[in-house]
Amino acid sequence: MKKFILDTDMGVDCDDAVALALLINYKKAGACEILGVTASSTREGATATIRTICDYYKEDFPIGAMALPALACDNTNNYGKYIKDFYEQSDETMEAVALIRKLLSQTEEKAEIIAIGPLTNIARLLRSKADHFSALCGVELVREKVSAMYVMGGSFTQNYGRAGIENQQPFGEWNILQDVESAKYVTENFPSKIIFCPHEAGDKVLTDMQSGNNPVWACMKQYAISEGFSYQPVFRRPSWDPITCLCALEQEADYFERSELGKVIVGIDGTTTFHASENGNVRILLNKENYLEIADRINGFIEPISES
Repeated sequence: MKKFILDTDMGVDCDDAVALALLINYKKAGACEILGVTASSTREGATATIRTICDYYKEDFPIGAMALPALACDNTNNYGKYIKDFYEQSDETMEAVALIRKLLSQTEEKAEIIAIGPLTNIARLLRSKADHFSALCGVELVREKVSAMYVMGGSFTQNYGRAGIENQQPFGEWNILQDVESAKYVTENFPSKIIFCPHEAGDKVLTDMQSGNNPVWACMKQYAISEGFSYQPVFRRPSWDPITCLCALEQEADYFERSELGKVIVGIDGTTTFHASENGNVRILLNKENYLEIADRINGFIEPISES
């Protein structure tokens, strides 16, 4: 059974809440194990929102908080503080990289990481030194205990003009832009395989906000309010982060094509370029014309399900 650590920048875009709910429901169905969840943001309420969603689904996982210094984007708090205050939840205190090191050192089988925010925590993990959890440095620990990492990040010209994606000029995708240095460090030093789920993979797949007391819907509604979007009669949001979780959980070949092996180069402007190489450790997902099929899969797997 696959084991996952989720690293999420909860509190800015609501698709992180949907992604966490999706992952939890797969766990409840007996399809995976969740070792822990870390916040890749220092914004108030980031870990409190993770805890609130876990409580709603009656699940309890270790949660880690990103250490200072903060990223500039942490000043944007669309729903983290709101969820923290509304549900009277407290933020967690264990530091994210320490938690990841602890979880990796304790697992006998290799785990996979799903990174759906800036790659700050992952870069800090790779740079980490031996500690009381493990005698291995970060790169060595990842090499020994992580089989793969799914990254929501980047935008690649290989998808432009493909499956309804418009031809466009290369641009810096949001997650990469928030910490270009860390993204560059991770792509150059991560010792296991990486699968990039780029902007164009989730941009046309829409998650529908529903009514009810699920805090996921509260995250979506408050996000819409904060950003000035109408949420009546319906609010839909692209599914970048849920797509990344879905592809980690299932055979992504059912939804996307995989590129050949290669390397990703992160430019100083945040653009990402994929170069095929037999010596590379990276694949990128390539779109197919099946957006509605993917949306139906995600939208049908958010409300709590019974334990398998």
